[in-house]
Amino acid sequence: MSYTAAQTESGWRRFWNQGRWWKAVLAAVLYLGVCLGAGLMIGLLWAEDVGRNVLDDPLTVVVAVAGGHRQHADLGSGCQFGWLVA
Repeated sequence: MSYTAAQTESGWRRFWNQGRWWKAVLAAVLYLGVCLGAGLMIGLLWAEDVGRNVLDDPLTVVVAVAGGHRQHADLGSGCQFGWLVA
């Protein structure tokens, strides 16, 4: 990386682009905590209300769609870190 590229790169990207093992552990722990925590909360709050058929009622659709937003978060963070080009 040249000096000019380091100047134009944001501090957030510089932080994540400097390879350190603890950053990978931190990212994995946060990712698992958020994903498993969200799934646990959805299960605790709406497990009895969600029917077998996903299109049964509006609550079931909202819970199913909320589970799919994790993929968007993964893609968004990958683009933000500069690991994926959108």
